[in-house]
Amino acid sequence: MGRTYWDVAGRRYLGACDLNDGCGLAPTHHSASFLLTSGEGWLATDDVHGTMARQASGFQWDNHAILVR
Repeated sequence: MGRTYWDVAGRRYLGACDLNDGCGLAPTHHSASFLLTSGEGWLATDDVHGTMARQASGFQWDNHAILVR
């Protein structure tokens, strides 16, 4: 599943990434960086520049993710 990133205030496209069976999406503590979850068990971080780091989590995620401070 592809995800796209947009600057809503500036009304411009920033970038995209792919993650199979993508489910949840939440901001991280880093500017323009996001946590993504997958029904296949992946946890990934991605930013608007397409820098994705992923790891197997051992869980199958649904469509919920939030930033906990």
